[in-house]
Amino acid sequence: MTFSIIIPTYNGSKYVAQAIESVLAQTRKPDEIIISDDNSSDNTVEICRKYVPYVKVVVNKNGPSGFVNGWNNAIAYATSDFISILHQDDLLAPDFLKEAEKALSENPDVKHFFVPCDYIDGNGKIIRTPDYCDGSTRRLTGREYVYEYRHKGEPKLHRCPGVITARSIFSQCKYREEAGHIADDDFFYRVGNFTDILGLYKPLAFYREHVGSETGHLMQSQLVRRLLHDMDFQYRNAHFNPLFDEKIKEEFKYWKNKYIIRLFVYSLKSFKIDDVRCALNYVNILDLVRYLSGYCRQFVSQLVKNLMGGGKLASNNLGKVLIVAPHPDDEVFGCGGLIARLVKMDNAPHVAILTSGEGSHRGCCSVAEMNIAKARKDLALRAARLLGVPEKNYSFIGLPDGSIPGEDDGSDEVNNLRELIKDLNPDTIFVPHSGEGWPDHINAAKLIRALVRELNMTPTLYEYAVWMWYYNVWNLNWKSTCGISLTDEEFKAKQDAIASYISAAAPCGYPWVGRLPQLFIELNSRKNEIFFKA
Repeated sequence: MTFSIIIPTYNGSKYVAQAIESVLAQTRKPDEIIISDDNSSDNTVEICRKYVPYVKVVVNKNGPSGFVNGWNNAIAYATSDFISILHQDDLLAPDFLKEAEKALSENPDVKHFFVPCDYIDGNGKIIRTPDYCDGSTRRLTGREYVYEYRHKGEPKLHRCPGVITARSIFSQCKYREEAGHIADDDFFYRVGNFTDILGLYKPLAFYREHVGSETGHLMQSQLVRRLLHDMDFQYRNAHFNPLFDEKIKEEFKYWKNKYIIRLFVYSLKSFKIDDVRCALNYVNILDLVRYLSGYCRQFVSQLVKNLMGGGKLASNNLGKVLIVAPHPDDEVFGCGGLIARLVKMDNAPHVAILTSGEGSHRGCCSVAEMNIAKARKDLALRAARLLGVPEKNYSFIGLPDGSIPGEDDGSDEVNNLRELIKDLNPDTIFVPHSGEGWPDHINAAKLIRALVRELNMTPTLYEYAVWMWYYNVWNLNWKSTCGISLTDEEFKAKQDAIASYISAAAPCGYPWVGRLPQLFIELNSRKNEIFFKA
């Protein structure tokens, strides 16, 4: 197993020596170090040649050709089994290659490897470290890798320094110049079509942020123009990549429209008509209207957070918790992050699912309701496992889907629910919000209130939102709100639980949970959860 480290350079005299020295300091020496210069106009080449014969220096006399072509030119000179690109202003930790060789030796069929980065400033001082660096090694499928790369949070899952790719991959998957400023992201989105990916979650590379970087020297409107072009390219080409699901495609469209709005704003500030023309070239009126509608919803959500009377939900002071869900999946959409947090605090809540959700395919197909009920119960227990809740903490009451009574109707199901509340004697109960828009959701809260009064109990009652965001309920008691901001771990657990519900298809091809609008899923997939103290 051999390794080439290549350093594409262009006017990088300020930091290139540090980059080279970080390679020479590797405890497992690289088999070759190649510097490919794109015809720098400063003394970058002179600095690099001081390290000959430890490095090979190649100059493109026809440059500059652009940073993406610079990467591809450098790759073409490498002869080792594996290639790692190191930007001229970034660094590698001394054990980077040693750890990479060990991990790849244990997974000989994997052809792409990464480690996260510490972020450093112009002076080399660490300014932030990803909070998911636990030292573990994970093998990811292409789709898992794309998901992690896009959704792991900020800082990104990884950057270009700290990545190793088999040379054979580059004959099938190159850096694309037309992908522009995010050509590295574009490459990482596609490489999983050709190999599994190995990640060592230990920061063994350093990504430098400074004003002289490729993005740092640009004016804001210039940068937004580039990013608008690049996101439009990703959106137009997303259907060619089987690793992308609909959510990621929608994200590209979202960011495209966000950059259009930003460019319009910059044009108003600077009176540059060129910015207006550029933005108009990318406008799709329907998409833009949808974006602005979503933005308004986000604005309202932020307003809720800003006006929270109760501030943060004191999740460590809830005592014994009961979460009441009208249908299987409501508990995850409305409280999935809270559930994951309570589990981590060794205070797993009890979840009462009032109906089996057997009506989710009414008007859709001929799937028997008993089969739907069984499948949705199985999915609820799968989601529980993903959130870490023991199966014994789930109670399935069995009320008819679409006919939850708002008060005690004398049925066996309501009596069983009463006995559950009496035996559990919860300190805190979470019920659907009164503005949910669905009768089952509204009546579920009414029924719980009626039973609590009947039992002469005084738990703290919170309302959670599922469909409320989708129906744009405005008559909210802002002062009663409180919430939680989800950690990456809690957010991932919630996302995995949501995915387990919406990805499982009935024989008709649609999810067992029914045809949920994409906007509804997005509105319930944010990194915060808001509750209303009743």
